[in-house]
Amino acid sequence: MGRGCSSKGAVFMIEAMAQTFLEVQKQDVMKGTTEIPSFAREMAPKEVHSYEEANKPIRYVETRNQSLENDLHPITGVPFEKKIIELPSGEIVEGVFPEFPVTYEVQLDEQQYLDSDARQFKTAIGKLAQEIENNPDLQKKFTPEQLEQIKYGETPEGYVWHHSEQPGVLQLVDKDLHDKSGHTGGRNLWGGGTEHR
Repeated sequence: MGRGCSSKGAVFMIEAMAQTFLEVQKQDVMKGTTEIPSFAREMAPKEVHSYEEANKPIRYVETRNQSLENDLHPITGVPFEKKIIELPSGEIVEGVFPEFPVTYEVQLDEQQYLDSDARQFKTAIGKLAQEIENNPDLQKKFTPEQLEQIKYGETPEGYVWHHSEQPGVLQLVDKDLHDKSGHTGGRNLWGGGTEHR
């Protein structure tokens, strides 16, 4: 009889130890999921198919005014931030880029990335003109003269198209802020560089 109790006690003890072990493992797993590296928080989720893909190296790119990381441009007040970008080639790069106040943003098709500025801007103005027709709030951001310029396919006075560091993104931003905030733009990352201007 004493033997039956001790074997039941042993089984109970093993079950209790196993349960404790599982609880500790759950806590470790939960703790691990909250500790996401800062670079990973900035990346868009995507399916990873291999260990090699998950461990792609991140290449640091030197950018104009990179010393302003997490700071404001001394003349314009434009903030500069470190970002991790996945290029169309699949390469992952890290650099410091400006955060301009954006009036309007356009996503180009990938086959347009290497088009000239004139062709890219024509596409962007066309999309802006369409959006203005359907969006009274956007229309209110422009003067009557600027709306007329947009209607005729021109970049509105006082604005410029900025090649964002995000592949294919053109942003309509204040020309003065853009021109006085020296920076490395997306043309140099995903747009083929100055020879494609």
